[in-house]
Amino acid sequence: MRAPRTREQLRTSLAEDWRLWLLGGALFVVCLGTAYKFAKEPLFISMDSALFQHAGWYITQGAMPYTDIWDIKPPLIYGVTTLLALPPAGIWSSSTC
Repeated sequence: MRAPRTREQLRTSLAEDWRLWLLGGALFVVCLGTAYKFAKEPLFISMDSALFQHAGWYITQGAMPYTDIWDIKPPLIYGVTTLLALPPAGIWSSSTC
């Protein structure tokens, strides 16, 4: 796909490849919004992600989901955060305690 050089080529390109233009525009907007949000609060951790991080760490200490830790989320999120909590402190964790 070559870049359109005239208005007629641009109209033809939009008519034929509108899905690509739509996808490119949506991707641009999402990237722009993500960059803005990250620039505003670069190390923001929501309450949910903090709970999942703590639950993953707690499972590595021997806790059982839905017995020792309770949340209404399915078990996959606990498995993922447990895997992320397994490497030595300092790689993906924010504390060394």
